[in-house]
Amino acid sequence: MTCAQGGAREHLQYQRWQLPVPQFAAGLLALQHLDAGLAWAMCGFAEQLEFLDTLPDRHPVLEVLEKAARATCDFYIENTPPDGIPYWDTGAPGLAQLGDWRAQAADPFNAYEPVDSSAAAIAAQGCCG
Repeated sequence: MTCAQGGAREHLQYQRWQLPVPQFAAGLLALQHLDAGLAWAMCGFAEQLEFLDTLPDRHPVLEVLEKAARATCDFYIENTPPDGIPYWDTGAPGLAQLGDWRAQAADPFNAYEPVDSSAAAIAAQGCCG
């Protein structure tokens, strides 16, 4: 198994909520989804898929990377406000104070959780890739 295949497999398992990750920022044992990390994964998968598409033969890791890219992008889109600007962490405890935060524009002036505009820019690059 290549490093890319292993990383993609682990990411898909993570998307199915099988890999608990401690949330160190809040001191809680919870699933953490740092949106900047998701955005970089989206961008990285797009770059790798674009490169693999230039090869003469279909590379064996292509299918795995495509599934991982779709899972990553789907999760990001489903857990980002409609204006495309995510909060820093979709598992952040303060999001509960914001009501239905997935259905309204991100509020950079809220008192609970910061937004991550850099993650939005990186994710946009990944979606355009």
